[in-house]
Amino acid sequence: MEPVNATVHLKHDSCEIWTGTQVLARVQLEAAKAAGLPVEKVIANNHLLGGGFGRKLEPDMVVAAVRIAKHVDGPVKVVWTREEDIQHDIYRPVYRDTIAATLSDAKIVGWKYRISGSSVLARWLPPAFQKGIDIDAVDSAVDIPYDIPNFHVEYVRAEPRAVPTGFWRGVGPNNNVFAVECFIDELARKAGRDPIDFRRSMLGSQPRFLAALNLAAEKSNWGQSLPARVGRGVCLQPSFGSFIATVVEAEVDEQGDVKLRRVTSAVDTGIAVNPDTIVAQLEGGLIFGLTAALYGEITIAKGRVQQSNFNDYRMLRIDQAPKIEVHVIGSGEAPGGIGETGATAGPPALRNAIFAATGVALRRLPIDRSLIAEKKS
Repeated sequence: MEPVNATVHLKHDSCEIWTGTQVLARVQLEAAKAAGLPVEKVIANNHLLGGGFGRKLEPDMVVAAVRIAKHVDGPVKVVWTREEDIQHDIYRPVYRDTIAATLSDAKIVGWKYRISGSSVLARWLPPAFQKGIDIDAVDSAVDIPYDIPNFHVEYVRAEPRAVPTGFWRGVGPNNNVFAVECFIDELARKAGRDPIDFRRSMLGSQPRFLAALNLAAEKSNWGQSLPARVGRGVCLQPSFGSFIATVVEAEVDEQGDVKLRRVTSAVDTGIAVNPDTIVAQLEGGLIFGLTAALYGEITIAKGRVQQSNFNDYRMLRIDQAPKIEVHVIGSGEAPGGIGETGATAGPPALRNAIFAATGVALRRLPIDRSLIAEKKS
């Protein structure tokens, strides 16, 4: 929750910086440019981040502080207000995904997926953007876990006008896992199959995914009866070398308001060096992602961001937080990543829970309560 900030002491022949950043070398380089000094004359001290999540891959708060420090005799500290932070951000890209599939014998035999959206890598790390393909934008799209014999993925770069885009916790898989896992649930219904059984039927070559899915189903009491307008939704995802299955149980009232009842995750992240850290990262990531699914929208009108603080850019509150259970699968495989998996898992599992509870197939985030409210049963 810490707004972006930096402290700078600029002298005629040196510059020293104190900030929290995810890219210390880039801070040093950009500060040197802003100060008109050689890089070796800039000292950058990195502090613990008060929340990074991709935003502090950018050095703009340091560059601004250096420019101000040019007019100050002595150290200067610049702290953005919450309003400045929200309204002058580097925003998560909006994507449009188009998916078509062919079913045969209640399995997917053909899959065509087109992703359209901004390329963060083209700006942030140009050498990684080759032949028009952003490898981050297709992450978890080209490596979905299911056995599909005919498979095609495309990426089309489409930049928003005058809106700077950047990385957000979970990066490319946020978009692709949501689109893929929500469509899988719609295909399961089309095939007349239970969503978990439908997924199981296409995991013959993925034993680690299958084990995670089975454990999540068992621990979440999948298949047991639920009250009216309560549903369970599942998400299965590859994520930075980890294998994770998540079930969200949610209730939807007649006005379309969503109550999170329970979240169950099973994860195989290879050798669990510190199981408590794995659990904590997933708990935090799930809350992070579920918050975004419920409330995380930035809108722009007449060139200005309309949201300004937590009154109109809400966070999930403590009394809204569901019970979260994380089950770590013992494994001797190489460790995978865990810091971003929870953020990616929550939104599709919640959407699929709403689909199960109401029959409303939402295809956009954040959740539009008015669409759910239209369906009364």
